[in-house]
Amino acid sequence: EDDCQNLALKVSEQQNERHRAEDMLQLLQDKDVLLHDALKKNTALVSEIEQATREKDMFRQQLSMHEEKQIKDSDEVQEMQMRLAKSTEAVQFSDQVLALSREQTSSLHTLREQLKEQETLVAVRDEQLHTIRAAAERDSTDLRRRLLAVTEHNQTLQGR
Repeated sequence: EDDCQNLALKVSEQQNERHRAEDMLQLLQDKDVLLHDALKKNTALVSEIEQATREKDMFRQQLSMHEEKQIKDSDEVQEMQMRLAKSTEAVQFSDQVLALSREQTSSLHTLREQLKEQETLVAVRDEQLHTIRAAAERDSTDLRRRLLAVTEHNQTLQGR
């Protein structure tokens, strides 16, 4: 009878061990899923941040090109005005310079508008980048909290 009780006790202990092992396996699988999800989210966020950074750099480059063109156009206008002052054929030359000057002024106004639009786009991209980074930080914090909870639960189960 003692042998039967000992065997029953051993069987019970083995079943308890098996249940603990199954619980640990399930917790590890849950942890693996959480880590996989976190990795996917972080990878997607990094990709979005990289894309936004590339677009921001492209807009800055375009802005720089527009500024250079504006300076170049401004220099051309000044050069033409100096030629006008030196020219003996002032009337004919003046009409040509005026026409070109009007075109360049219109072009400068257009460029200024484009620059304003580009600055707005850069500001929007900066805001989007900030939003993406904030979301990534929230996700990371939440995932860390969840991972800590799973780890604590694992430790509790291992302590049984």
